[in-house]
Amino acid sequence: MLCEQEATLSYFDPFHPPSPSRFEHFKDRVSGIFDYLISRKEWLERIGILSVMLAVGQYIFTYGDRIAERQVKDWDIIRQVQLAHVTKDGDAWRGNLGVIGAMQRLTQDCTNYLLPTYDCESFASLRIEETELGGINLKGAVLARGNLRCSNLSGAQLQGADFTGTYLGGTSLKGANLSGTKFQTKRFGKEHPNPFYFANLSDVILSDKTEVDPKWLKCGCVDAGKSLIASPKYATAIKEIRECPNVANICGDVMGNSDMVDPDNQDGPVIKRPRYMARIHQLPDYCGDGDAW
Repeated sequence: MLCEQEATLSYFDPFHPPSPSRFEHFKDRVSGIFDYLISRKEWLERIGILSVMLAVGQYIFTYGDRIAERQVKDWDIIRQVQLAHVTKDGDAWRGNLGVIGAMQRLTQDCTNYLLPTYDCESFASLRIEETELGGINLKGAVLARGNLRCSNLSGAQLQGADFTGTYLGGTSLKGANLSGTKFQTKRFGKEHPNPFYFANLSDVILSDKTEVDPKWLKCGCVDAGKSLIASPKYATAIKEIRECPNVANICGDVMGNSDMVDPDNQDGPVIKRPRYMARIHQLPDYCGDGDAW
């Protein structure tokens, strides 16, 4: 009786290892299971292939859902920037709050002409003024009929993008690549205000495929000693581009849409500041007042 009790305690007590005979029996059982599985290698291969196919299928079927979820988050970021508008002309570009990454992710497939595209969202009618977008990559993106007034697009990669009817007054486009970019100003048969009113075009790249009327380039400006990197068809217009005003804040000091007394006619009616700045910097009359539509 005592021997049986000790054996029972030894079997259930976790601090006592099983007897050698029981351990050997357990090892033999495990070994037998592995031998059986190895003998059924063909079935294992089939199960493995089936598992991989199921995993790939699940990934494909849920891929669109994951993309849609991420796109919703990216659009929320852009809306936050749109809502962060100021009530007066700021002294600097607003922080982008992640908008550069969001916009790039939403348009990263716009130049993918071979595979199905998920990320080529349209930014038509987008209005994000005075925003930091330096170096952004928006190749092939649609930003038509929008307003990016006084934003920073320096060094931006905008090849093949569509800016039809988009206002870029006071925007810095220094070093931006505009090869093949569309800047048509006619919409529904009507000509809208020019897109480049006092926009900084220093070192901007224009190609033969860039769609822009050369006359609108004359409404922009360049830093002292700078020019544009452009095809010969723009040579005449480039020679007539004025130097940018030497002011600390072109958006506030030049583009600020406030009334002012005309220094040349103090007894006359007040005028808008952009109109006065366009006059003293000798911009062509067709450049207008710099108002966005």
